[in-house]
Amino acid sequence: MHAAAIGGAILFVSILMFVAVAIGSFFTEKVDHGPVVFAGVEEAAQPTPAIFDRLGGWATLAIILAVLAYIGPVRELLAQHIYGAPGMRTW
Repeated sequence: MHAAAIGGAILFVSILMFVAVAIGSFFTEKVDHGPVVFAGVEEAAQPTPAIFDRLGGWATLAIILAVLAYIGPVRELLAQHIYGAPGMRTW
């Protein structure tokens, strides 16, 4: 019970901090510092292979892996003709 109270207090403080940052961000003056420069490319760097630049290939791979990960549990759920747990009386 004490852990739930501590967790609730931490959650409440985090919500207060989020609201404070959101309100502070809303009322602050927007300053444009110009373009942000990230790390540059090294002169001796080799070009990236074109296969890594294709988003469609990565999306296809992610979908295939997700299907492979969930095919077992979904097959087991579909194989059961009844629900896995009996109903519970609430009165």
